[in-house]
Amino acid sequence: FNGRAGSFEAVGPYDSETVDSYEIGVKSDLFNRRLRLNASIFTTDYKDMQQSVQQLIPGPLINQTLVANVGAATISGFEGEATALLTDAFTVSASIGYLDASYDDFMANLGDGLGVIDRTYLPMPYAPKWSNSVTCNYKQNYEFGQVTAQASVRHMSDMFTSFNTLNATNDLTLRKANTIVDGSVALEL
Repeated sequence: FNGRAGSFEAVGPYDSETVDSYEIGVKSDLFNRRLRLNASIFTTDYKDMQQSVQQLIPGPLINQTLVANVGAATISGFEGEATALLTDAFTVSASIGYLDASYDDFMANLGDGLGVIDRTYLPMPYAPKWSNSVTCNYKQNYEFGQVTAQASVRHMSDMFTSFNTLNATNDLTLRKANTIVDGSVALEL
């Protein structure tokens, strides 16, 4: 049942979704476990996919968020990661991911006055096409204590953060591509 429904009619149940997921990959530890390489490719097929949908109620113009079965969708992609222990104290890790996410069948009334129409053109939320990161770690014991330092860079391409019909015409819920850089240094006595 929907806990954020704006009308009694919208509270009703929704159907369960069915997911068929296929993945193939490799995990490897090389050079006496100083280098780890992992990679995988995957595809996921949804039937009766459950999606949190924002919908405008005509008349009082109340916005409601519902879980609805939106039809069929396919999410495919690949992931790769590497970790290298360059010295006993210094490690570098990197990862990359690619997603191709789209609706295959999506006939719905989303409360925009257009009725039940084909909505497969809408972008899927929380599905950035690209994501990647690089992290460096340093951890060393000294007479005075243990020093730990970390620096990382993470990048993610554009991604919608909400699902509604506006996503097809404007960037209101689009989180632009961004890169986050962070670091820390710690001393444990």
